[in-house]
Amino acid sequence: MTRYRDAVFAATHNSYAGGARGDLIAQLDAGVRGLELDVVRGGGRMLLGHGLPGLEVSHDGANPNDLLLDSWLRRVAAWRGPGPLTLVLDLKSKLPAGEGPDTITGLLDLLDDVFGARLLPAADPAVLDTPVADLDNRVIAVISGSRHTRERLRRDPGRNPVLAADARGRLLEVHASPNGRDLWWWSGADTGRSLRWLAHGRIARPGRFPCLAMAPDGFFALVTTPDGSRRDAGQLMVRTGRLDARGRPVFHRARRLGWGRDAHLVWRDDAFHAVFTAAATGDRVHRLGRPLADGTALQWSP
Repeated sequence: MTRYRDAVFAATHNSYAGGARGDLIAQLDAGVRGLELDVVRGGGRMLLGHGLPGLEVSHDGANPNDLLLDSWLRRVAAWRGPGPLTLVLDLKSKLPAGEGPDTITGLLDLLDDVFGARLLPAADPAVLDTPVADLDNRVIAVISGSRHTRERLRRDPGRNPVLAADARGRLLEVHASPNGRDLWWWSGADTGRSLRWLAHGRIARPGRFPCLAMAPDGFFALVTTPDGSRRDAGQLMVRTGRLDARGRPVFHRARRLGWGRDAHLVWRDDAFHAVFTAAATGDRVHRLGRPLADGTALQWSP
């Protein structure tokens, strides 16, 4: 059987431009199984255009009458036909980190929302070796264009990364920004073949040395060390949270843990165990925290 990596599909370039290509649905009905859309930022949204919003975009036929990437993807998603569809999104604009419709996370959310379980990441090696016959009605997304954005989808600048997972293989990674002023997170999942990162956001809380631990159900605790050296004493803060249904972290407000430095955190025996060096005495302190009934904080031992 022909694997996806060995197959040849009919495809169009600038699939939004109409003309001899026809509209999107006409192309798909004619057997095209590769579409390419140029994506630009504009007005806080992701739009279509050949480098500029609206440039060379055709609204004829079944094409949407607006420029929103959302509308064009949903028009594609509404079509059903045999074989897999390869969708190339050529990013003409650099997408920033953080949250919002025109960010990296916004793009990932949009693809997931529109295509759901039909969506397959082209970067997953297993997709390339899958027989074409087993990919019927699946959508394989390829992110092209902006090198900055593509690199951010694979790696993120920062320091002191920590990683935790729940029993379902859902992941949360936290790291400090290169200048140490903010903390950033990535959430994702272990697919069994690779790690798939899904969303990215900022935790506006200073600290260079985060400590992270997670319970099997996705409840987590994050301890931050004061800005500066790992050995600088200061008020240690703990922030709890939980991964939601989409695997994104929902953070609760930060609370004080103790005055100290060099903190470590683990989940063991149905509790979080925090160990740090007390600022006043230099002794190592072990505190045990159990989640409160409302799931918004921890009850710590003295």
